[in-house]
Amino acid sequence: MTSQDIIPIVAFIYCVTNLASMGLELNLNEAMKSLRSYRLVTLTLVWSWIIGPAGAYLITKILSLSEVL
Repeated sequence: MTSQDIIPIVAFIYCVTNLASMGLELNLNEAMKSLRSYRLVTLTLVWSWIIGPAGAYLITKILSLSEVL
């Protein structure tokens, strides 16, 4: 295996373990308290589903990335 074969596997394992460690640090009561806040849930969804992708799209248009990377 070359390093280009290993990097995606290591990145995936890192993401999974990082998310798992953050999830294990969270109490169920804290999570439920956050989910009861309609304002927080709405802001989170707007940022993650609308503003984030729109910002990424604008950055790709402004920087005009090359076709072949």
